[in-house]
Amino acid sequence: MASRVRRFVLLLTLVAVPFVAGGTASGAIGPPWCGTPEPGGDAAGALPDGSSPSDPPGSFPHIPYYAIKCTLDNIQSRSIGGRMTVNQIGVSAQGRPMKSVAPPGA
Repeated sequence: MASRVRRFVLLLTLVAVPFVAGGTASGAIGPPWCGTPEPGGDAAGALPDGSSPSDPPGSFPHIPYYAIKCTLDNIQSRSIGGRMTVNQIGVSAQGRPMKSVAPPGA
């Protein structure tokens, strides 16, 4: 169980850090993710992204569901010496694949 928690924290770190660290003085952050938007979207579009003065401090763009797999695959392909693996660890209640990010062999 602790291993899954560590993997989840690593996934959140990998997804969130580029957005937080890549900020500009104006607070506008362009999405670095890939993928094709899905009809109907997901909840990420409704979350505060820091582009409005009324957004809470520390808000950042949230990666939409459709972009998770291809963005993680992109990061994995750029990892030096295969230092990252992406695996499917299950399926969500909505039938979407759940991903795990870990060092090789973990």
